[in-house]
Amino acid sequence: MSKRRRIPDDPRNDMAVDGDGQALAYSPEAVRAIVLKMVEQGEILAVLVRVEGQLAVQVFGPPSHELLDALETTCRAYRRVLQGH
Repeated sequence: MSKRRRIPDDPRNDMAVDGDGQALAYSPEAVRAIVLKMVEQGEILAVLVRVEGQLAVQVFGPPSHELLDALETTCRAYRRVLQGH
């Protein structure tokens, strides 16, 4: 993996969930492959990075309700996943 774009090496915990936090029928390896293809073909709009134990979030471009809606949906689904574990 490039030093510019470091993604954790172990895909065992990679998962796909729907907007309700329900797991989708993809293996961790399939999720990783899908995401890497999306990164390669698409445009990165936001990132979450851990640096020396601190989390940082960067949103690229102008403020967008579309991006805000996607982030809020993601947070709700992720919260449901955490509550289920």
